[in-house]
Amino acid sequence: MKADRKNEDEKRSIEGNKRKETEEKEEKKLKGNKEVIKELNPKLACLLSSEIDRIIEEQFGKLPEGLVTFIFNKKMRVDISEKVEAYIAKDLCQINEKIENYYLHGEDKISSLFKAVKITSLMRISLEGANFEIKATTPEVQQILNDEATTWRWTVKPLKYGIQKLLLSVDIIVKLPQDIDRERHITMLEEEIEVKVNPRYFLEHNWKWIVGTIITIILAIVFKG
Repeated sequence: MKADRKNEDEKRSIEGNKRKETEEKEEKKLKGNKEVIKELNPKLACLLSSEIDRIIEEQFGKLPEGLVTFIFNKKMRVDISEKVEAYIAKDLCQINEKIENYYLHGEDKISSLFKAVKITSLMRISLEGANFEIKATTPEVQQILNDEATTWRWTVKPLKYGIQKLLLSVDIIVKLPQDIDRERHITMLEEEIEVKVNPRYFLEHNWKWIVGTIITIILAIVFKG
């Protein structure tokens, strides 16, 4: 029995040593591969980038055209939130259906910008503005639908009065072999917004100055009299 156990222990020890030797060899092999890859990486990256750009250019020319529409209120007030939307669709009828439902009240006035763009199954739209607080209420990346316009929506609050700019950025997402996604910026829609002073906002943020000015005027009149 003792002899059998001894043989088993020796066998396990030999197998363990062989496994360790194999692991060490694999580790050395991996380290060697990594060193080779380090040397080749810049060249491979350059070649891959060129090939990807070539594929994107080929696919870009074959992409169908659609419309992107930017919907906004041309006149806003400081600290009052407004709804801003963008649509991408394959035809104008799909967009018009969305525009008709944009505001609940018919008296609300909206402005719009249209532009023809190449479309893919996935697209990104983002909204920027230096003097606005912008909150997206829909994902930036969305799937383009076949039977209706895809909607992007934001809540926009002006922070400063005067002529301000809103910028709508549109990107396509191209599917490449081996499940690689590559984004490409295709257009930018820019619009000037007239932001007016909000009396309530002005009073809330400047009441100390207003009260101080009134007191100063009253005191000046009293002492002058």
